[in-house]
Amino acid sequence: MTRNVKRTLAVFLLTLAPMSGATEPLDFGFTRGEYVSTPTTQTVELPARRGDSTAAPRILALTQYYYVLNLTGSTVWAGGTLIPQLTSPVPNGGMGMTQLPFIPPSTETYYYTTNLSGPAKTCVWQFVVTTSGGLCSGTINQSSTGMLSAVCSIDVSNSYIDPVSCDTQVVTVIQ
Repeated sequence: MTRNVKRTLAVFLLTLAPMSGATEPLDFGFTRGEYVSTPTTQTVELPARRGDSTAAPRILALTQYYYVLNLTGSTVWAGGTLIPQLTSPVPNGGMGMTQLPFIPPSTETYYYTTNLSGPAKTCVWQFVVTTSGGLCSGTINQSSTGMLSAVCSIDVSNSYIDPVSCDTQVVTVIQ
């Protein structure tokens, strides 16, 4: 892990420490049951990358693009706050995707799971876009939950946020 990610993760975890006895860790909005373990969470800052050189500063129509690659060995189903929802179900080796308009600041939560009603591999991602000084930045919190160990990852080489136009592309993987 890079030094900045370690610092961000440490600060994030320290802010949760006082609440740890009072609440469940990172409630991402989906039903939890006895088969779901405590999530393991990681925070990653989305790389800033300038998109189309003709892109104007944000005015009205901003777009977020989401892609999730399924490498679990089975079919996965989507859920979360994205409207329109990610493609579901997605066969092994397939990719779920959606694009949606947004206005920063924004927070979107989405997940893929191998089983909607029992033990499962589940990855949950929460993408937060913030603005400061007229520029956008993005952070992704990812969590792996469930009795079956899922490997959740963020493809940082293909994920980015344009700091001027705020257009984003988020590419994640569930294994």
